[in-house]
Amino acid sequence: MNKIITTHSWKEVDTICQEVDLDTWVIWDVDNTLLFADDTVFGCHMDAYKTHTNLIEQYEQSHSNETNIPKYVKNLFYRIRSHLPFQLTHSHTIQTIQALQKRSITTFALTFLFVYTEEKDYISWRQHQFASLGIDFSRCLNQQARLEFPKLKDCFPDIAAPSIGHPIYENGVFYTHHHPKGLCLTQFMKRIKKFPKKIIFIDDVEHYLNQVKQATQDLNIAFQGVRYLSEKQTDQQDPKLIEKWKCFRSSQIWVNESVTTPHKSQKILIPNLSKKS
Repeated sequence: MNKIITTHSWKEVDTICQEVDLDTWVIWDVDNTLLFADDTVFGCHMDAYKTHTNLIEQYEQSHSNETNIPKYVKNLFYRIRSHLPFQLTHSHTIQTIQALQKRSITTFALTFLFVYTEEKDYISWRQHQFASLGIDFSRCLNQQARLEFPKLKDCFPDIAAPSIGHPIYENGVFYTHHHPKGLCLTQFMKRIKKFPKKIIFIDDVEHYLNQVKQATQDLNIAFQGVRYLSEKQTDQQDPKLIEKWKCFRSSQIWVNESVTTPHKSQKILIPNLSKKS
């Protein structure tokens, strides 16, 4: 059974998790699957988020001297997100994870997130974020050691993709650092010499689900993918996007408007802005 389903229902995700056995791994994407930025620009589903990114790139093309606008905007987006409030995608997220852990089901996180930039250690940021929200994967597989994996160009020379940094597994979270999730998961299993009979992977992005699906097929591991789209998030474009961006670029202030609480807003200082990032 190698299939991918799409759902907006956490109850359906929870039901799938209740039915797994000890030979199954349950692997979670993080952003927009377990938690999301409570912000009308950064807390939307992927299609709307890409629209926001494209609009800002177009704006910067006309207002910036940067030579690599996509990278420049991506780094600024990362930096802003790291200062925003985050929420769980569902009130029962923690209970679902803890129920798996109590049954000794192997469960951990697999995120596309950067590991480091020049100004920020995103592993420390994510671990602090998890602790504040009550998420803890650190006991997964009794794997206490930090594992660092080769860059993509070294490990998979036949794959044409940029290599940004080393993928790292730490405290139950695999940070792929923009390497393909499926290939990183394969390397992880080979490193620790453990292969489940089945993998359930929950993510909000179909492309990543297909990456992991392909990896499991190559290893003859049964797969079930769940594309979970949280009902808390929006598919709408923020009409104030350019106005907010102009404010941010001139003052280092981001105007954070809540997705979950209408009319709630706050001004957040985004420190250490640098065109070298």
